[in-house]
Amino acid sequence: MLKERFVLFILSLLSVLTVSAQRSVLRGTVTDSITGESLPFASLVWQGTAVGAKTDMDGHYSLSSPVVRRVLEVSYMGYDTKRVTVRAGQGGTLDIRLRPSTIALDEVVIRPGRERYKRRGNPAVDFVKKVIARRDAHDPRSHDYYSYDRYQRMVFAMNEYTPKPRKEGKKPGKFDFVREFADTLETGTTILPVSERERLERVFYRRDPKSEKSLLMGSKAAGVDEVFSREGIQQFLNEAFREVDIFQNNIPLFLQRFVSPLSTLGPAFYKYYLLDTVQVAGRPCMDLGFVPFNSESFGFTGHLYVTLDSTYFVRRAVLNVAKDINLNFVSHMTIEQEFERTVDSTRLITKDDIRVNFKLTEKSKGMYAQRLNVYRAHSFDPPAAEHAALFEQPAPVVEQKGAYRRQDDFWVENRPEEARKKNPNGVDKLMQRLRSVPLFYFTEKVVTTLVSGY
Repeated sequence: MLKERFVLFILSLLSVLTVSAQRSVLRGTVTDSITGESLPFASLVWQGTAVGAKTDMDGHYSLSSPVVRRVLEVSYMGYDTKRVTVRAGQGGTLDIRLRPSTIALDEVVIRPGRERYKRRGNPAVDFVKKVIARRDAHDPRSHDYYSYDRYQRMVFAMNEYTPKPRKEGKKPGKFDFVREFADTLETGTTILPVSERERLERVFYRRDPKSEKSLLMGSKAAGVDEVFSREGIQQFLNEAFREVDIFQNNIPLFLQRFVSPLSTLGPAFYKYYLLDTVQVAGRPCMDLGFVPFNSESFGFTGHLYVTLDSTYFVRRAVLNVAKDINLNFVSHMTIEQEFERTVDSTRLITKDDIRVNFKLTEKSKGMYAQRLNVYRAHSFDPPAAEHAALFEQPAPVVEQKGAYRRQDDFWVENRPEEARKKNPNGVDKLMQRLRSVPLFYFTEKVVTTLVSGY
């Protein structure tokens, strides 16, 4: 119940702010110009930038309109790239049709049209089986000890936030100041953060006897979820936004269990495709695409980037939740992970980034959430005596003295580059301004009373 109450609470508060924003979004479908079939995972990028989007399983896309006139490049393996000029601020529907071509990739010939997928004798299936066979050999928890720093940033935000242009001579609205707190994602989508949490801890693992403990070194929070207890919210976040281990057979996420693309049952659950050879961290990797046989099953669509050597080492992973899955309020979810390799080929995760769109209704803008984990300072050395004592503690997390009272300089020093905000205005300042507006203040009080059951 906590999950539903928490999401409902934030969505209710965000509805108050929608009066100050308007949608300026480009949507459409990418299809085969001959057969009319939709093209999943087609790439749409604004020319000269890295900003864009991917189509979903049904070939649909959505991206924010450009602020200046731009050219949209649309590409898909086996099709000619198409370039479309888009006016500044152009919204609405833009359907795109791509012309088929035939592309040979090593021994595999990819041709558009109705698919005839076979597991036996399929180079992609043979390739993924080799990756699966080596997954445990790279496991860092095969060492006697393993420790690392884990920084976490959790953000909830109003999605696709576009403030209305100010009209000359018109009296400012109650929420006009909100635009000062907007932020922009890498995709170009503008969001309005309304809840932000940061957490820094040192994780210690011991193989025998098996134990894992965390030392909480810092934690801070601000936003509309302050009415909930600290323990209750953290419990919800730990359960809903779990760390994703793609090297296990099953992945628990949002109170459901998904089949990993690297599960031993993967070849029976997923279709795999050898898409292209790309550079990842300066090394050639195979782009291995995958989709579940049944789009309504709890599986992922996405890409694994695997080194082209005898180690079959996974450098990067991108996982998307299929649109047909019924996952409560979740309308879209993407998981991105990055890994580094030690000299003995041990796998070190460096980033685990989950981005989720929540919606109560199809037409609502809904809510955006991101849980970013950044991992640093990996070590396989035995812990010092004071840290080894953590293994004797009954609680999984031990709080360092003053962990909840860290000053700004602590976070400036420990906040990784990936988590640094483009907008220096924080959520704490936004909440101060919002609560000075009677409409929001009393709405928050009413919703808080309803949610808490007081």
